[in-house]
Amino acid sequence: MTARPRNRRRVEIYFVLYVVALVLLMPDPSDQTQPTGPSPYDYSRLDLQPERVRLESRAVRDTGNQLILVQQDSLNVIRYTGAVTDVRVSATVFDETTGKDIVINAGDTATQLFSLVHDPSRSAAVFRWRPALMQSGIGRTFRVTLTAMGVPTSVSTANANESDNVPSGLRIQGSTQFMLSYVVDDKPAPNAIVQLPGKVDTIRIREGGPSFGGETMLGEFWVQPARERVTVLHGTRWTNRISVGGADVSRDLANAPAVKASGDGSASVRSYVDAATRTVVLDGIAPRSGTLNVDVTLLRRDGQSRSASFVVSAEPLAALALPEAIYPGVEAELATRLPSMPGVEVVAILKGERGEIQRTTGDVIRYTPSVSDTNKTIYLERYVDDQRVGSPVPIRIRSFDAPEILAAKDVAGGTKKRIVVKYFGPKMDRPVLDILDGNVGRIQTLYGNNYRANDRDPAAPAWIIEFDIERKDGSRPFSFRIQARDKRGMRSRAWSE
Repeated sequence: MTARPRNRRRVEIYFVLYVVALVLLMPDPSDQTQPTGPSPYDYSRLDLQPERVRLESRAVRDTGNQLILVQQDSLNVIRYTGAVTDVRVSATVFDETTGKDIVINAGDTATQLFSLVHDPSRSAAVFRWRPALMQSGIGRTFRVTLTAMGVPTSVSTANANESDNVPSGLRIQGSTQFMLSYVVDDKPAPNAIVQLPGKVDTIRIREGGPSFGGETMLGEFWVQPARERVTVLHGTRWTNRISVGGADVSRDLANAPAVKASGDGSASVRSYVDAATRTVVLDGIAPRSGTLNVDVTLLRRDGQSRSASFVVSAEPLAALALPEAIYPGVEAELATRLPSMPGVEVVAILKGERGEIQRTTGDVIRYTPSVSDTNKTIYLERYVDDQRVGSPVPIRIRSFDAPEILAAKDVAGGTKKRIVVKYFGPKMDRPVLDILDGNVGRIQTLYGNNYRANDRDPAAPAWIIEFDIERKDGSRPFSFRIQARDKRGMRSRAWSE
């Protein structure tokens, strides 16, 4: 009776072990969904190569000091290669001087200075600019980033007979850069100058794209700093960009940029790659004195290297010369003395108790306080790239002084007295003359004798107004006690004779 149950338990254990073994031998469904090789889109690439990496136009002044264009590279052809279709091209033109950019799509006519034409049949885009329209006596540099986007076609994988269908909406992108330079020679030309005709095209589209052994060539490798000299205020942060041609900075560089810096502030220099603009960005803290020399070397994956260098110099911020006080109802001109720093945002901000009142990037802030601002203090601050430079400068809003009686002169043989009064504020806010006591009859305001006073404080306008008062009783002495009163109720000291 006791042996049979023990045999039954042994059989049950063997059955469970058998089931577990079968489960372990079953294939994992997740393993079956893993790809056996790289996606075909890992091999997709859209490469662009410009015919020219720099287009330069040069203008000189003739004997009449007029600008004459003597050289213009006005056209560039950019070819693209890759297993793509439905390609769309656009260009972003960045002005290194102003820090602003313009986006141009193929066929746009919004700007006359730049244009872009796409020729899909030859896998090329034609970029044109018209330096003759610059009409500027200042040199300019532009960085052009041309971008192309397309739908990848089916690409064979490692299995020769296998191909993938392109998912809907998938697009790949490629870009390249080149520079536009407008150089102005400010020295008047000693000889006659022959002006170029209106259209000079030096480049023609060639059929096909560059390739070697089935692999797309990288093209001419070049680097160029946006600014060869960066001038900022000492102690502030500077930034400069290195444009790169013939290489995509996010995939074609063999290693990180090699940066060498010498001079005050060299320890603060750092670099990083901005894939969106295809540039290498460098920044740091400006030297307290002297200059900072920066050298950058880029190594392309095919072993070619290129270098660029620039200098960072610092200048002190000009001291402000502001009035100690300004007055309600009178426009004050506050000279900001902002430095000229291309590519850097420099701004002056006027602030009060409730925050910002007014800001400008210009030379002057024009501000008119109201009467309610009387006896308050405002501050002028200056900023470079959102970093305040120097201390806030206080400016007091004062009330106007009371009018003053300056003189009483005999006129009309002693039958009249001419009273000279000085008052402050707007010219039309003329005071009145009050007779406190005395032998005085009619009072006449001489509006024609109303003129600017020669006052030491230009921020507080002062004026002169004259009054004639007549003797009331000729048999009595011409004695009187008078006082000037302005529109704010301010009174002068009493004048007695």
